Amino acid sequence: MISSLVSWIAGYFLQWSSSSILGQIVSGLTASGDMQTKVALAQIEAEVQARQVSRDIRNATSGFWEMRLISFLIASCFTLHLVAVSLDTVFKLGWAVSKFPAPFADWEGAILLSFFGVQGGIVAVRSIAAAILTRASR
Repeated sequence: MISSLVSWIAGYFLQWSSSSILGQIVSGLTASGDMQTKVALAQIEAEVQARQVSRDIRNATSGFWEMRLISFLIASCFTLHLVAVSLDTVFKLGWAVSKFPAPFADWEGAILLSFFGVQGGIVAVRSIAAAILTRASR
């Protein structure tokens, strides 16, 4: 119950803050009309649309216990691996926990970050950095 409340509040705050920041970037970039600006605007608009679709999917499936169970199972696999690696590394237990196979080894960090809601913030910061670099290169 408490974790759901905290998750909802954090998600709302992240969406609110990143949407307003992205809106400010878009308004600042629309003043100029060069090609780099158009590319940055297209990236920001694609990110906003992707967030809207993601939010719609979460809202549509939030009442289904099956989706909660699947999300828990997927996230718990990666979290358990992270904990096993951390314990083995910190306490030198000698477990020799191997990494996940090819695609999962690359995605594990992104999956954990998205599970904890950090991925949205990272995407927003990257969009802001791209917009600032675009503006600075003129």
